[in-house]
Amino acid sequence: MTRVSSFGQNQALLQGILRNQNNLFEAQQQVNTGKKSDEYRGIADQATTLVASKSLFSRTDTYETVAQDIGRSLDVYDLQLGQVLQGARDLRQQLMTTIGNNDATGFDLVSSESYGLVVNSLNTKVGNRFIFGGAAASDRPVTAEDITALQALPAVADAFQNDQLKATARISDSVTIEYGQLADEIGTDLLQVFRDLADYSDGPSGPLDGELNATQATFLQSQIAALDIAIQDIQRQQMLNGLRQSKIEDLTTQFSDQKVFLETFIADIEDVDITEAITRLNNSQTALEASYRVVSQTTRLSIVDFI
Repeated sequence: MTRVSSFGQNQALLQGILRNQNNLFEAQQQVNTGKKSDEYRGIADQATTLVASKSLFSRTDTYETVAQDIGRSLDVYDLQLGQVLQGARDLRQQLMTTIGNNDATGFDLVSSESYGLVVNSLNTKVGNRFIFGGAAASDRPVTAEDITALQALPAVADAFQNDQLKATARISDSVTIEYGQLADEIGTDLLQVFRDLADYSDGPSGPLDGELNATQATFLQSQIAALDIAIQDIQRQQMLNGLRQSKIEDLTTQFSDQKVFLETFIADIEDVDITEAITRLNNSQTALEASYRVVSQTTRLSIVDFI
């Protein structure tokens, strides 16, 4: 005679309930988090790849932030170099006008205004640092705030307090860029022209005011040549800054594209198909409810029902 084991049947039913409960819990977790698993053991076969990808994403994000910060600094450099260049060109234009008209009336005033524009640009402060000061970013790089103060110094070089340490930054695992600008590299030749003009005007051949004599006209002509050299140096610094801007823009785009790729790659590993997860959730819930109904029905069975 074949015997029916109630204990064995109940154990099988309980195991089915536990299995369905576990499946429901996992599906619910996936729907709530959007992830295949909240532990690496849930994706053990791809865990190493996932960790490496997240590490690369973090480094790329950091480099992108650094590149963006450098880009903003380069934009400020470009703006201020443009202002310095404008001050130099204003002085040149005034020299040309003075020589052409053979009249230096108001020359000292225009020269002083151009000098102020140049010095203000070289002493540009962003946040708590002077951008043209090198590592000595807390010190004003140009101390002679007017031409009189410049004339009082032993030499033009004494007007600059910046050190020679240009700002640098690491923008990839293997690339470090030097992007800083220094006040003395930009302004020494230009401030020398300002000083020479002021000294001449204050000297025995001056003042530079009113009608020019032949000696004064010749001197001013020579200063145009010196000024052209200073302008060329400033333009070269501006060009180098522009090349760095272009490089940073390219790198920022590369970092952004790489982050998009890595985000997609990481999502493919750890993100769950939400439609599929919801389907599994519904199926697991239905299966669990069915298991409960079966257990409920079996607990109410009695041998009396079959006699």
